[in-house]
Amino acid sequence: MRIVILSLLAGLLLTSCTLAAGGDPPPKADRDHLISFAGTVTYIPLEGGFFGLVAEDGSRYDPLQLPEAFRHDGLAVQVTARRLEGMVGFHMWGQKIEIVDILRR
Repeated sequence: MRIVILSLLAGLLLTSCTLAAGGDPPPKADRDHLISFAGTVTYIPLEGGFFGLVAEDGSRYDPLQLPEAFRHDGLAVQVTARRLEGMVGFHMWGQKIEIVDILRR
């Protein structure tokens, strides 16, 4: 019985250390599967406003780091990016992506 209690306490201690250190690992970019699409930069007036990308097929993407030169509502672009799996943002709009390359069309 004493071993069971000590094991439970050790497990709780390890769990609390993991959570204090930041919990889950950072989101992983899918480095094997790049996506490429033609789309439009769109200003989204939610959560203080941000720029998203809408592909020609209607898919919505929320880039982590859209360069300043491309932050123009209605700008036509060609994008190569990686999907970011397991990342949750406060925008709650579109798939999170990491831009690899972006060009004006």
